[in-house]
Order: sequence, then structure tokens, then C-alpha cells
Amino acid sequence: MATLQLREALTKVGTLTSRPAAFLILGGYTVSWFVFERETLDWHGVATLVTWAMTLLSKGPSIATPKPCRRNWMS
Repeated sequence: MATLQLREALTKVGTLTSRPAAFLILGGYTVSWFVFERETLDWHGVATLVTWAMTLLSKGPSIATPKPCRRNWMS
């Protein structure tokens, strides 16, 4: 029962992160980090933000491009 609830929660979070608002949240988080904790925004922090951005830009397997139909030209 708990596993099903966890799966549903993760699916909902994944759906929310696929929306354009997720980029606004990332931007707000970045600006807030720069304003309030500038000294901790080093290369490790930049790597964290880039990794987060990459996860927003990457496509999941359910959105993968379908393979083209390969028909024999003689058929």
C-alpha cells in the first residue's frame, strides 16, 4: 500500500517538473541562492544547478521519438 502511494507521489512530482513553471522555480532558486548565500555558490553549487537544469531538459523514455518504419522497397 505504501509503495503504491510512493509511486503515485513520484509520478505527480515528475508531471509537475515537466511543466514550464519548473524552469521558473529553478531560476528563482538560483537567484535566491545568489542573493542569500553567495559564498556557498561555488563550482559545486553551479554543478548542482546545471544538473538540475539538465534533468528538466532531458526527455523521458515515454516521450522518445518513435523509430521510422523500415519497409523493404520491393514490397
